[in-house]
Amino acid sequence: MFQNDKVAFFRLEKGKSWLGLWETNQVEIPYHPSIRHVALQIDIDDMTSAKDWLNRKGIEIRTAFDLSEEQQPLVLDNNPQAHAAIYFHDPDGNVLELIAPLRLDFEERFGEMSLEDWYRRNAD
Repeated sequence: MFQNDKVAFFRLEKGKSWLGLWETNQVEIPYHPSIRHVALQIDIDDMTSAKDWLNRKGIEIRTAFDLSEEQQPLVLDNNPQAHAAIYFHDPDGNVLELIAPLRLDFEERFGEMSLEDWYRRNAD
């Protein structure tokens, strides 16, 4: 589905599940996306309320991709799919990601942005 020099994503079921594999020379590292990371799909309509729910539970949003907590949820362009995501840690320090597909099968590169910016950019 997506590949560069250090990572490859394989689609298991279009729009629902995928597997990410990262290349690394290090075995003992505190964190790398290839380990201790689980992504769970939610509906895009639940993404903002998920952030509010996490905040109410006292669960800190993990900032990622140089976007602050205020800019979360974020949107990533892992071509050919764009998706919204929000990251946080479980009690054992594993990274959990809530993910919601926004668009499948496209080639546009835009980097990372907040979900709010995505909606503004794609308003019709």
